Amino acid sequence: MEPLLIDEDQQQKTKRGWGTAAHWKIACLLTMAVLLALLLIFITLSVSGRRLCGAQKEKMDSMYKAFEALSKRLDSLDVNIGRKLDLVNVHVKNASQRTTALEMQGNQDSMFKAIEALSKRFDSLDANIERKLDLVNVNVNNMSERTTALEMKGRLAPIHKTTEAWYTSPHSFNKSVVRKLDFVIKSIEELSLQFKNTSETIKTSVMQIRKICPLLKNLKSGFSHSQKNCTGESISFRFNCGYWLNGPSERLYLVNGSWTGVQPTCEFISPNYSLLFPYKSENDYVIITHRMPSLTAVTLCMWIKTNATGNRGTLLSYAVSGEDNELLLLRPRDFVFSLRSVWSSPTNVSANDGKWHHICFAWENTAGSWKLFKDGSLGASGRGLAKGRLIRGGGHLVLGQDQDKLGGGFQEYQSFIGEMADVNIWNHVISDEEIRRMSKSCLTGTGNLFQWSDFKYHRMGSVQIVQPSCLN
Repeated sequence: MEPLLIDEDQQQKTKRGWGTAAHWKIACLLTMAVLLALLLIFITLSVSGRRLCGAQKEKMDSMYKAFEALSKRLDSLDVNIGRKLDLVNVHVKNASQRTTALEMQGNQDSMFKAIEALSKRFDSLDANIERKLDLVNVNVNNMSERTTALEMKGRLAPIHKTTEAWYTSPHSFNKSVVRKLDFVIKSIEELSLQFKNTSETIKTSVMQIRKICPLLKNLKSGFSHSQKNCTGESISFRFNCGYWLNGPSERLYLVNGSWTGVQPTCEFISPNYSLLFPYKSENDYVIITHRMPSLTAVTLCMWIKTNATGNRGTLLSYAVSGEDNELLLLRPRDFVFSLRSVWSSPTNVSANDGKWHHICFAWENTAGSWKLFKDGSLGASGRGLAKGRLIRGGGHLVLGQDQDKLGGGFQEYQSFIGEMADVNIWNHVISDEEIRRMSKSCLTGTGNLFQWSDFKYHRMGSVQIVQPSCLN
């Protein structure tokens, strides 16, 4: 029985040995699995780390490129603003030099306007600089915030240094701009003071000129306007009714203390004359411009002497812009006339026998009625001529020619040949009795629009003055 017990003990020991070896195998396998898992985790972390480092490197390179671009932009801004400020200084120096040539108050006023414009430009420049500096500060702050996302300590230090350098640079640049602007403002203040001194000098000079200015004599039979006796002032001259101005109508006072021109005189106009139109010509006429008012009625009277039969013989024509036949009297062999290009028929009234004749024409627009008088007697009349129309003012009045355009367009065959005297024009229809009275002798009527004395000194071409007049 004892051997059998030994074998059972050995069998139990053998079973225990086999159990212990199996456990060890399992433990080794688990250990190897854990190590393999750790290796895989390490490899994964290593690859991820490399990718993260590559991304961070790309971000850092992009950040450095952005800083380099910003540096170039700030350098360019500094250069451009420096050039503008240098140009402003040049303008200020040029303006300062120009003030030495100013001698009149008007030039000073224009210079002060230029200074105001320059000041506005400075204000605009200052505002633009402030806006650009604010933009730079915003960009720098944005870049500073971006660095908080960086986790690589080896690259953070240089980035912080670069950020601080760019953050302080705009302030130093701003101080430089302020210094330059202070210099410009100081230059403007000095220029303003120089203007003030120049103004005082000019005022003093003007006062001295006024003290030595020679007074002009008053016109006999005339009068003058606006004599102030200082540099740049002018004096104009006018004549009394019945006189004409012989000489310049205006004189100017010069810096050297003298007046331009010579002193005019007023000469008496004798109405005892006639005008001779010697032959056919488009160059002989009398013209008065821009004195005629608008009319609803008119009377014109004159003395004429002609023996011409073949010519058209225009006595008087009045034209306005756009209408050359506003008022027309012509053809002494059988007088015809026109108002606003409305023509009358031939009147069969003639005055071309080589003797003096008194001719009057009257018209009013209410009924369009008209009358033609010869030597105080009614020769022809009618109604409905240019009824309701107006003779327009501001045109040209011509004796001796027919205007085919305003103030011109004369033709030889339409010219008047003979003598003409005592031409007068009224702005109303005068009475038949007054017309008869005037026909008894010349120089007895005076128009309220134009008088015979008005025409003597408006002659053109070969028109001659003949004295004595019509009845001699």
